[in-house]
Amino acid sequence: MTVWGTGKKIHRDSFDVSMKEAETAALTVVDTFYQTRDACKFEKVRDDGWNWCLANPQKCLYLKDAEDRIVENMLPLGGKVLDLFKMFMRDDIGCSTTTEQIRELSKTTEDIGEITSLILGFDLTWEQSENGDRVHLPKKVFKNKIK
Repeated sequence: MTVWGTGKKIHRDSFDVSMKEAETAALTVVDTFYQTRDACKFEKVRDDGWNWCLANPQKCLYLKDAEDRIVENMLPLGGKVLDLFKMFMRDDIGCSTTTEQIRELSKTTEDIGEITSLILGFDLTWEQSENGDRVHLPKKVFKNKIK
């Protein structure tokens, strides 16, 4: 609420916002970003995806055998697509609580991730990566290797 309120105040008249208010809002945004990044292990997720992509460029970049994987996984894919369809067709979004909306966003993200993994053939599990030697790739290194 501090960030939202400060943003609204800046929009109304930026001269009404003190340096302390702006600093507090900015630090809140930065703290939230880094706490979320660390708690959700975004770096691990990105490294896993990028390392898998470099090890499987035909699947990752060119979708090699994607049609076969779609046919092989028709039932799980259909179930995930149906889940998404039912969620998007619900008529009570305006009445949902924030917790329910977050739960739906989480489910949507999970379903889209699973659909993508099934089509690409991404088969790395969290535990495999957690127990293995994860290699961190800076963005520039990854882009150069992909080229």
